[in-house]
Amino acid sequence: MEDLVYCSMEVMLIVQFSHWVDAVILTFSLESEVSFNTIYTYHSQMAQYRAGLREIPLILVGTQDMISEVNPRLIEDARSRLLAAELRCCTYFETCATYGLNVERVFQDGKMIFFLFLLICMQECASAIPTA
Repeated sequence: MEDLVYCSMEVMLIVQFSHWVDAVILTFSLESEVSFNTIYTYHSQMAQYRAGLREIPLILVGTQDMISEVNPRLIEDARSRLLAAELRCCTYFETCATYGLNVERVFQDGKMIFFLFLLICMQECASAIPTA
């Protein structure tokens, strides 16, 4: 019974998140297939509960932070860009918080993308209003 309650609460949180979100940054580790594949799961769950998912900005971010001799890079740039295209993300960034690579840019560009989406939405709303 406890598992059922936990599962129901998790679904409720996903539904709630999917409805109030205005933009999404999907992040995965470039050294982890599991992390990469989890992006598909998160995206499909959001799409299941939000019909207009294509109408919000999505940014895909691959992080280099865990890459090392012990943990080699597994996800190449081409696969990341293909995933971004499949999910209809606005853009793809590769970041490294350790060195500060593109971290600020994700948020600066993300902010610009969000405002462009908002402007387009406002224009569409304004054009739908009948004039007297």
